[in-house]
Amino acid sequence: MGVDAVLFIAGGLILVLWAFPRAYAWIHVLGLRFRRPRVELTDPTTLPAPLRPVFEEIVQTLRELGFQYSHAQWTDGLVTHEGRRPYLVFVHPETNSYAAANPSALENGPRVFDVVFTTAYESGSVVATFDGVEHLALALPPTWECYDHFLNDPTEQWEAHRRAIASKPVTEVTVRYTPAEFVARDEAMLAEIPEHLERIGTLRRVRGREEWRLRSPAAWRFGQKMLGGVRRTGDAREGHETPRRASALNGEARVAAEVYAYERFEAAERRRPRSGLGRAISFVLGAGGFLVVFGWLFSWEMVPLLFLVVLFHELGHLAGMTLFGYRDRSVFFVPFLGGAAVGRKDDATAAQRVIVYLMGPLPGVVLGLVYLYLYLYAGPAWLAEGPTWVLELAVLALIVNYFNLLPFVPLDGGRIVETLFLSRLPQAQTLFLVFSAGLFALGALLLRDPILGLLTALTAIAIPAKWRWGKMARRVAGRVPPEAARTEKLVAVFRLLNEAAYASLSRARRFLLAKGVLTHLEARPPTLAVALGGAALYGALLLGPVAGYGYLVVRQVVPSLWGGNGLRTSWELTPERLGALADDEVEAAVIEEVFMLLGGFDGDWERTRQALPEGARIVYTAWQLEVDVSNGGFLQYFWDTEGRDVGETHEALLTIGAVQHAALFARAAAVDSAESGSRAKLRAKGDWHAFQRAARQTELGELDEEFDSLSDALSPLRLRYIREHPEAFRSE
Repeated sequence: MGVDAVLFIAGGLILVLWAFPRAYAWIHVLGLRFRRPRVELTDPTTLPAPLRPVFEEIVQTLRELGFQYSHAQWTDGLVTHEGRRPYLVFVHPETNSYAAANPSALENGPRVFDVVFTTAYESGSVVATFDGVEHLALALPPTWECYDHFLNDPTEQWEAHRRAIASKPVTEVTVRYTPAEFVARDEAMLAEIPEHLERIGTLRRVRGREEWRLRSPAAWRFGQKMLGGVRRTGDAREGHETPRRASALNGEARVAAEVYAYERFEAAERRRPRSGLGRAISFVLGAGGFLVVFGWLFSWEMVPLLFLVVLFHELGHLAGMTLFGYRDRSVFFVPFLGGAAVGRKDDATAAQRVIVYLMGPLPGVVLGLVYLYLYLYAGPAWLAEGPTWVLELAVLALIVNYFNLLPFVPLDGGRIVETLFLSRLPQAQTLFLVFSAGLFALGALLLRDPILGLLTALTAIAIPAKWRWGKMARRVAGRVPPEAARTEKLVAVFRLLNEAAYASLSRARRFLLAKGVLTHLEARPPTLAVALGGAALYGALLLGPVAGYGYLVVRQVVPSLWGGNGLRTSWELTPERLGALADDEVEAAVIEEVFMLLGGFDGDWERTRQALPEGARIVYTAWQLEVDVSNGGFLQYFWDTEGRDVGETHEALLTIGAVQHAALFARAAAVDSAESGSRAKLRAKGDWHAFQRAARQTELGELDEEFDSLSDALSPLRLRYIREHPEAFRSE
């Protein structure tokens, strides 16, 4: 792997890491739908019982700050897929300020609830102080004076609010509300937001519905605002790892808050509408990055074919997901890696998951093998005379899809092995990940392949998290019986996550761990029949192409070896035997005989040349040129031969009557001679990536196209030469 490739990959990854969260936030926000929320006064006894430790924490904290209980209420989210949120509302008699607190669903360290302090005035203005949540508000009424200092501490937040209201003129008189008046004010304020934003052009109404969506520029601004707020919240969390109030360390309250936050997140994800525009943007951006990256790293001519192969692969997965009723299905591309098909079905069986994994690589492998067999051995003549890109597509499909069948995670084959044999062994999955990373690293070193190197790095990065997940899954499984309710399992998971070993993890990482453990606990392991049947099918698919290839090589390419004649070192294809063969067998027989001699002389071309009759040398030389040019252009020929056989090849073309090809070959030899010095360093490396760089720099490409367009086909000319000069094939 060259320095320029390393720099390109490093720069590309930095760009992706910078652009991905911004693009994701924009696409996510584009899919949001907004509504007029409702606010409902309620009895506190109707609030969810599992949240009682959180409500006790809220009451204790706010009473210590001088607040008195006012009422409880349910408040809808402004976004349609958000459920209702329970609030406890308190009033501060000294300042007529209100505190509306609810269990936290955000990244805020040890704090278990969020609170908004508001003070309303007779003039209609309102002073509001948030704490790490204002960036999530789409908008607030213009009469509201809002502050968010990202303090991550209710006491400091209240002190900041008191400073804000202390700066108001003495002529401003505060307003005291009854519970019903407070609820009515909240609902009116929230209901005004969508229509106000529609008037100023931020939102547009969804046709025929009482819903709104963001316009693209506004979605971009709101997405970046959210990202900035998340960063500031993280900084505030790190600055308050040890809260000032001992009550904030209430373990049961924190567990209850996190279970509540996780369940809200899961429910919102299930209800969230998937934007067709967002999916289209994600697909286009990913596909564009894929084409640029792989075009630069490998070949601009090859990358459209690779794109089609990967797309067809992912559509196979998507078809499997559709067959089994997966939700939220989509396909996207990942620069530097490939593509991905995603979908969701929490109760998918092991058999269904295995079939979905197989439906990605299986069609490509089967179609690639069938086409190659027809092209090389059994197909009609017009198939072999078709465009070369179809053959290249078939070869690429076979290589890419068979690679995905290999039993290493995160490839499809590795996922199949995990599902069939390691589903109840989380720590064994970690060892399997280590094994996979080691093999990827070995492949990257031996092949000097940057993509395998990147795959090694990504796999290695996942190992610590996988190990942590495995330990947690085993501990939770030991505490909670398999038949326990889902909420009981969640409580057990988050109790573990509140231990000191996990204290430094962000909420996002805690949620990922919880999701992985919960999925593991609720997944149905494969039955013995599924495990054995799946293993047999997977083994057949993995070994079948190898066995088939071996059979074709031995049985079709070298049939005399199949018959037990073995390799030899003398020419045995006499003119009499050639004359007895049909026209469609003659040339293949000559080439096969040359292969036999090459095998007999261990690939030594000079010794083989001495044992060949003149006619065989001429036919094989012309045939080899055509094979090289069809495979990798004239550059492939000069790269392989290093220009040693130019004179002999030119003479062979003239001898069989390929005058046009001989003239074109002479021009190609002149170009190669002029370029040979400039690509000497690349040729010295001799690896595939060096060849790809040389292919991007050479001027032989135009001559390759001329070669393909010549009217005289070489195969009939070689056949005519064999028929007209049988004595040239008699061994001396």
